[in-house]
Amino acid sequence: MLFASSLSVLTQLGRLSRRAVLSAWNSPVGPVLLHLLLVAALVSTLYCFGIIHILPSDENLIVWDAMWYQQIAREGYSYSEVRTSSAAFFPLFPYFWRLTHLGPLGMALLNVGIFNAAFAWLGHQLRLSRRWQLLALSTPMLMFMWLPYTEALFFLFSSIMLAGLHRNRLDWTLVGMFGAGLTRSASSLFTPALVLTVFVLAVAGETRRARRLGIGGVLTLVASVAIVAVMQQVQTGEPFGFIKAHKHWSHVLSWPLWPLHATTGINMLWLEALAMAVGIAAAGLCLGMVIRAKRRWAQRLSLAYPSAAVVFSLAYAVCALLFVVFFQKGNVANLARYILATPFLVVLFWQVSQLPAWPARYYAAVAAGLGLVWPIFGAYTRFPAFSLAQTLWYFGLTTAYALAYLGWRQWRYGREMVMLLYFFNLIVQLHLLESILQYYLVE
Repeated sequence: MLFASSLSVLTQLGRLSRRAVLSAWNSPVGPVLLHLLLVAALVSTLYCFGIIHILPSDENLIVWDAMWYQQIAREGYSYSEVRTSSAAFFPLFPYFWRLTHLGPLGMALLNVGIFNAAFAWLGHQLRLSRRWQLLALSTPMLMFMWLPYTEALFFLFSSIMLAGLHRNRLDWTLVGMFGAGLTRSASSLFTPALVLTVFVLAVAGETRRARRLGIGGVLTLVASVAIVAVMQQVQTGEPFGFIKAHKHWSHVLSWPLWPLHATTGINMLWLEALAMAVGIAAAGLCLGMVIRAKRRWAQRLSLAYPSAAVVFSLAYAVCALLFVVFFQKGNVANLARYILATPFLVVLFWQVSQLPAWPARYYAAVAAGLGLVWPIFGAYTRFPAFSLAQTLWYFGLTTAYALAYLGWRQWRYGREMVMLLYFFNLIVQLHLLESILQYYLVE
């Protein structure tokens, strides 16, 4: 009798636990909570087995850009005509850091919380499927969210902007655009993206929305730049230090050196190359959209267009690509950071998830297209320190990785493919995080 009662209680507890787990999984924060649990389990396991040797701390988190942000938070801006200075960085994150009174580790953990909250909210606004959310959360370049960098705040405000574009909420759009413009020098990339979005909306017959978005967006971007200029004028005497200081980081308009390369090395080149492929594909789609829009406009016909958030994200990817290629002398370092560690990639994931099933010839076309992108980096001819066979294997694996992202949704073993990609991405993400904590060049 006692055994039967205990068994009944355990059964009821099991059912309640199962319901609680399913309820958590089906909530807007379900994928994020599962992701954090899996990350904690993986990190602790790899650390116990000695595969991960370093965990974040106040000492090792102050690397690369974090040093500049900490300097601004403590001392304000400085500017120099002859060497690198903090004027190259935008103020929202370092001054937010100053307000929190947190150390580097505390700020990094706060960034993790900001990013995951923003991601859960954006995923809910887009109605992005849970598997796509998990896959997006594992993106290797999101290791920047674990650092005292601007990425988390930029992700937050850009998510608000994109959700506003997707939901036709001008207030969300302008608030997000303003915050992103104070977090990074985003105005130079956002302005062309805004122009294309306004043009597409106008051709689609949404003239009033296009006019309000265009006027409001331009005023918002100008206001964010003006605030930064005034702050730097007051503190350094140079209002455009955030522009002039970039020459000391070799960010100068010039024709790129070919083949393109990445100072970040072979561990990062495949991610930079994938970001390059995304940017080139986005350029083709934007060009096709403009040509189609002009034809529809000439024929006085309205245009059927994807979500305004998708149009803006495609244009942003093109602008990021052009900036890196033509302002870094052929060094594509940071391209993956600017494209793959942003909510714009999440929006593009959502758009891919809405596509109907592809026939095999589409995947063959994508593979062929990627095969035409890799020679930009010297593949098949002058790939440093690699034989031809090694080069083919390296870029062949990169191609297979990209095809897996596009194809898992309609493959028979799609769920298994998602988990394989997810854990592979997490391991790469943790490897890159450990590398940057050891002061290796990752960004």
